[in-house]
Amino acid sequence: MRNILSPFKSSEIVLESQLSLKTRSDIIKLMIKLIIFDYGGTIYNPLTDQLYSETEKLLIKLRDLKFKLALVSRAGDVNQRLDDFKRFHLENYFEFMEAIPEKKTKNFIPILKKFNVFPEQCLVIGDYVKSEIKEGNKIGIKTIWIKNGEFPNVSPQTNQEKPDYIIESLEELLPLINTL
Repeated sequence: MRNILSPFKSSEIVLESQLSLKTRSDIIKLMIKLIIFDYGGTIYNPLTDQLYSETEKLLIKLRDLKFKLALVSRAGDVNQRLDDFKRFHLENYFEFMEAIPEKKTKNFIPILKKFNVFPEQCLVIGDYVKSEIKEGNKIGIKTIWIKNGEFPNVSPQTNQEKPDYIIESLEELLPLINTL
């Protein structure tokens, strides 16, 4: 039996068995509304200090399809990372952007609450199974591991690190989302 986080009340956790059959069915059928991206190695190539070539095209398509987009990044220098977001004009695509200290764990629950969505209505896309994939899986978000980032050879070691989907590049993301 899974716990389902409710974004509607600050700390409420609802047991799946407490939901009516109609409500449980509705949750399963909910479509994806929010996509949370990691930054480094996912949409940004640290080797070239540029966004991956397909990043802007993908973000425009997702925005035009009315997905809510969020960006979360861990950084050694949080202010520098926020400056990077501005340099690439990422505010044109993302309704929420956050840079957190390198040692801090990514926490997606406040983002779900901000957008008023359930974990089942969200995707997390990242290049590191030990960070964003693991944290997304912990709370029931569908996860997508992009293996062209900084950590393509770091394989999942635990069930929490196993992504729901694996892609090799951002170009594969939209066709995958269309199947969900």
